[in-house]
Amino acid sequence: MCSQYNKISEDLLKKFKEIVGEHYSFLEYEIRWTYAFGPTIFEKSWIPDLVLLPQNSQQISEILKLANENKIPIYPRGSGTSLSAGHLAAYGGIILDLNQMNKIISIDIVNNIVEVEPGVICDELNEELKSYNYFFPPDPGSSSVCTIGGMVATNAGGVQAFKYGVSKNYVMYLEVVTADGDILNLGSKVLKSVSSYNLKDLFVGSEGTLGIITKIGLRIRPLPEKRKLGFFVFDAVEELSEAALELRREGIVPNLLEFIDKVVIRAIYDYLGGEFLDYPIGYVLLAEIDGDSDGEVEENFTQMLDIILQKNPTFYKIAETTEERDKLVKARKSNFPALTRIKPSTCTEDCSIPITEFSSVIRKIEEIPEKIAASHLVVGIVCHLDGNLHPKFLFNENDEQDIKEFEKAMDDYKAFLASHPHLKDKDIFGV
Repeated sequence: MCSQYNKISEDLLKKFKEIVGEHYSFLEYEIRWTYAFGPTIFEKSWIPDLVLLPQNSQQISEILKLANENKIPIYPRGSGTSLSAGHLAAYGGIILDLNQMNKIISIDIVNNIVEVEPGVICDELNEELKSYNYFFPPDPGSSSVCTIGGMVATNAGGVQAFKYGVSKNYVMYLEVVTADGDILNLGSKVLKSVSSYNLKDLFVGSEGTLGIITKIGLRIRPLPEKRKLGFFVFDAVEELSEAALELRREGIVPNLLEFIDKVVIRAIYDYLGGEFLDYPIGYVLLAEIDGDSDGEVEENFTQMLDIILQKNPTFYKIAETTEERDKLVKARKSNFPALTRIKPSTCTEDCSIPITEFSSVIRKIEEIPEKIAASHLVVGIVCHLDGNLHPKFLFNENDEQDIKEFEKAMDDYKAFLASHPHLKDKDIFGV
């Protein structure tokens, strides 16, 4: 949060330690070194000078005041799953590990609000809400480990974004600490609150650059009573794309509509094993309908299924049980560990496109290795079929030839995006 950085003096180190307590301040190199990692390319110089684990907003306020006065960069961090590297100490300074602030403060079912600290894990929150038949809809691939604070800071969406949107749609109010240590309360506990500047939404997706989120009020929704999911494999991406477009034309809104390309699905099959080894390789479409009654879900799913089958998938499987459904969703969420079986390093990019250009953009990205005459580089793609693509460039960051091919591929990819100004790109750099 500060642009200039001076080494932390012994006197300042002592003051920071006094704020959080001896057991929550870490200066040892071995510990600081572990905070230089995330799902990102390892940078040897990105090792923080100090790691602090605050337990409340007042401690964070005192830390930020002291850091701001001495121009020391601060990086809030949850579980470190963000792909955009905002939680890494690129300029030295202090990592604020917020995992100690992990309380579900209150659940107000009548008002459809849950209040949490930033260190609460997404799946753990939903497990707690399940007993009330409610849920927090954003569902990232890292939901089993990612924190709510991190999801809000990055405006995370996930596999149900097609219907339920992203974190911003559910944030009602925030407590935040600004760089000078002020503690602000933004937003409101009521659904309609339009009488003043919407400062709350500025912090959603700001990745800690405007302040540190210390308390979050989230709108929650009743759990759908029923879900039905299908797993479809296509030989041609154009046929899969046309199926997704036809769903749009017919006004069908799946809660989950996901794409996995041939490279990634092969890795997933190998990684998960079992019955997946019998599934054919191809372009995969995951599509699910949810709702509040069997009749509603069956009717909508049957309509969706008819549309998809008209586009000639070579294979499909309908999940008949919750266990089968969870296994197929797990396949989509397991792409990161699966891809490490191909290459140790992955750069994941993030771009948004008009869905009508889906198949042509997929083809362009697939052609990059051949276009640059790469002998080592592998490219795979997963995406949310709301038009949000995650191309994945697989290589070995310790191999000189791999690095050269990766850099050349990125130049080609960036040039392609630049030639299509309506495509929106956000750099994500992951392993």
